[in-house]
Amino acid sequence: MKKRIGSILFVWLLLGFTCYSIAAEKATKNECITKTREAAKMISEIGLEATLKVINEKTGPFVWKDTYVFGMEDETAIMLAHPFVPPKMIGKSFKDITDKKGNAYFLEFLNVAKTNGEGWVSYVYPNAQGLPAKKIAYVLKVPGEKIILVSGIYEETSLPAPQTTLKGKKVALILCFSGFDDNEYYGLKKSFDRLAIESIVYSSKIGFATGMHGAKIQTDLIIEEFDAEDFDAVIFVGGRGLEEYLDNPIIHRIAQQMQAKGKILAANYWAPVILANAGVLEGKKAAVTPIEADTLKKQGANYTGKILTIDDNVITGNGSAASELYADLIVSRILIDTFR
Repeated sequence: MKKRIGSILFVWLLLGFTCYSIAAEKATKNECITKTREAAKMISEIGLEATLKVINEKTGPFVWKDTYVFGMEDETAIMLAHPFVPPKMIGKSFKDITDKKGNAYFLEFLNVAKTNGEGWVSYVYPNAQGLPAKKIAYVLKVPGEKIILVSGIYEETSLPAPQTTLKGKKVALILCFSGFDDNEYYGLKKSFDRLAIESIVYSSKIGFATGMHGAKIQTDLIIEEFDAEDFDAVIFVGGRGLEEYLDNPIIHRIAQQMQAKGKILAANYWAPVILANAGVLEGKKAAVTPIEADTLKKQGANYTGKILTIDDNVITGNGSAASELYADLIVSRILIDTFR
């Protein structure tokens, strides 16, 4: 096991990371303050429940440029409203969520709100390209209510280009047709493209799959056409629309076929639940968003609580790691298989 971990670390050093430029219009600190205070004012004018519905709207007034406002309870970090998390996550506590450096930034939100009523919190979060970036979030405790409002901006991080390619390798990216995670998809896709790894997009339909943030991705094949013989790895891309796959027998069969052939299975954030429900995590170490830890345990997985976990051919994450780091771990595992 130590030898395998050492090999993975060596591959990471060999590959390096990717540098992307981001052209999307960026929000400012003043806009975050203004929008968050507007949401607080709306609560005082039309009430909490009505305002939460507005905050949940992906095309509403509190989603703009490359950011948004979300709301959570001021002591429990229970998510009350968020335009981009899966509906299943609303009502769940985010206290245990950490960034890729292990910082419990939701707890920091609570502390700032309790101590000062408002302020800024810094943490690391994947940007629109899936790269790790410093994010600064404005936190506001709404007077007279048990709610904290948060919105943030990015300070981008660039990383050096890689020195090798893996032409001839092939991965399947499986998207839910509506509500897949754009950030995760782009981070994975560009990491694979830079190394000349061919990626094929599967979904439940042929057409343009729609991401949580509005991306439109042309699907190549439907999931019924999947053949495990064709791929080195399968990645189940997360997102708020993932629920259509959690108990889907076709999706489960894909995971089972890859497992039977000893090929790579990868899932991050909420998506490891698919693998658990398919029965391929039994007895294996695995990560998932802490909110779903009990789900994995009930299916026989050994929940690690780490941001990323690899157990033989299965790679899982809890959503805290940037897609670029997650993708490099998948690539590392492909390289290990190549030289076996």
